Amino acid sequence: MFETEHTLVPLLLLPSLLSLLLFLILLKRRSRHSFNLPPGKSGWPFLGETIGYLKPYSAKTLGYFMQQHISKYGKIYRSNLFGEPTIVSADAGLNRFILQNEGRLFECSYPRSIGGILGKWSMLVLVGDMHRDMRSISLNFLSHARLRTILLKDVERHTLFVLDSWQQHSVSLPKMRPKSLRLI
Repeated sequence: MFETEHTLVPLLLLPSLLSLLLFLILLKRRSRHSFNLPPGKSGWPFLGETIGYLKPYSAKTLGYFMQQHISKYGKIYRSNLFGEPTIVSADAGLNRFILQNEGRLFECSYPRSIGGILGKWSMLVLVGDMHRDMRSISLNFLSHARLRTILLKDVERHTLFVLDSWQQHSVSLPKMRPKSLRLI
């Protein structure tokens, strides 16, 4: 009798585990397809496609990463950048719609890793009322009246200092001009 109880337990446990596994697989498949996401891939775990995204490219092009993904998936695609799942849009109409409805339908955000680099009080990371308050503080700091009274005095002081140093050292500007033009 002792031997039959030991063989009976695995026989009852095996179908239970198989049914639980099947249930979890079906649940995972269903949750994947419940969102209407654009095509794309996630890439490597944690890194995603960040390395390819950050490769340098000419400012006159979209870059190899964007060109490849647009040709493969279209102007709107799914990716994994900076350790976060991301939807990338190269469609001007959609981008305009998103920017016009920011704060109502969409909330602009950067990946947590970017927020860690810039700091939690950076204007790029803040959203909503905090962003508006920081923006108004920055604009007030750079207002026309403030620039005229404070910054203009500093610029004038530095300009006079440089001009005065030129008078004392007799700098020859014609020699400097060809060098600066060659650098450009």
